[in-house]
Amino acid sequence: MSALDLPGIRSLCYENEPLADLTAAGVSKAAMLERLRIDLGVAATRTLAVGDGINDLEMLDWAAHGVAMGHAPASVLAAADQICPPGTEDGLATALSTWFR
Repeated sequence: MSALDLPGIRSLCYENEPLADLTAAGVSKAAMLERLRIDLGVAATRTLAVGDGINDLEMLDWAAHGVAMGHAPASVLAAADQICPPGTEDGLATALSTWFR
């Protein structure tokens, strides 16, 4: 992963992938989920996030319980509290079934 210096823009460029994420500075999945959590009155300790990309790192850190999909890059796997099977093996369903017992 690398970053570009673009004033007012947050960028994430992926190694070995032909894509980049560009957002306004201060905008992230974690920031928006925090606003939603507060608006809905959900306790911070009751938050779950599931991700599979570099742009999910902040969200996984934000959540009380972060789950990485099994096919995620190594940095995402390392940031998660739990790793579920990849999407091709119904990993999201597996993760959610353990959370919503």
